[in-house]
Amino acid sequence: MEEPPLKKRRGDNEDISPNSVFVDEFFSQKSIESYKFSYDTSVPYNHGVLSGFLDYNLLRGCRSEIYNGLNPKLRETDLFKVNQTIDLGNLDASEPSHLTHFRHLITLRDQIYSSQFRQFIESVTGCIPLSSTRMDLSCNFYKFGNHLLCHDDVIGFLTHFYLRSCPRWNYVLPYD
Repeated sequence: MEEPPLKKRRGDNEDISPNSVFVDEFFSQKSIESYKFSYDTSVPYNHGVLSGFLDYNLLRGCRSEIYNGLNPKLRETDLFKVNQTIDLGNLDASEPSHLTHFRHLITLRDQIYSSQFRQFIESVTGCIPLSSTRMDLSCNFYKFGNHLLCHDDVIGFLTHFYLRSCPRWNYVLPYD
């Protein structure tokens, strides 16, 4: 299946270094304080919205790798019906074929799993120290008829849940 075309942006660069995954100033004290205030005053329950904090080219690369190589499988319960990829924790950066086909996803995963990002989440939410070993990261695709019902799961080790909402695959990324 061929990926739908993306609009080209001036200055696009395919090379992503781990140091440039997050936009400038994302980890600054001012940014942390702003996100913390937003989190602390959110209703009806505490939640945070991180907008535009990831490098655009990284997201383009991730989108392409997800679309062309992860082959999501249908998963269904009484609470959801989604097409879900493998746990991205299973991608091995030392495996040449993984690094060749999933370098953007591996970079994103490694940075979301990084101590710097975990400390950011801890600072914003005031949560207990986050584990560096107990993390799951996968991608869900919602086709016509798929759903995720609002629910209150109590999972002992689940501290935070991240959701990256993307438009339909035949659309461009939100900042195009």
